[in-house]
Amino acid sequence: MNDMVRYAAEKWSLNDLRTIYEHSEKAVYRADSAVFGAVILKWDRHCAQLLSEYTMLARLNGETACKVYEFEEQNSLLLEECILPGTVLREEPSLEQRVRAFEKVFRAIHTSRKRWGDLSRLAVFRQ
Repeated sequence: MNDMVRYAAEKWSLNDLRTIYEHSEKAVYRADSAVFGAVILKWDRHCAQLLSEYTMLARLNGETACKVYEFEEQNSLLLEECILPGTVLREEPSLEQRVRAFEKVFRAIHTSRKRWGDLSRLAVFRQ
């Protein structure tokens, strides 16, 4: 566990950190926060990916994805809601339910530019 993760654990009152993925360049942990409940903490030495993820989750506002709680660009840290998986879409026996679930997510992601604003500043859209 690096210093940034220890810093995040103290700042956001994270307990019981469990490693999901850990590498020298990035890491993902599951934890319990006294403030937010069950959370996922992400650290990435290169912040562009976290910035893109933060922007998307913040704009979805917890409607069809997890909530985003905190983002520290200067420390490359992202704290988001931990959602335990439910039924995998392809395992849902009802075609109608699968289509409804897909449609809900699709509509949330493909909303008007007015709602999303200009995303061109994000690294993921600059190629």
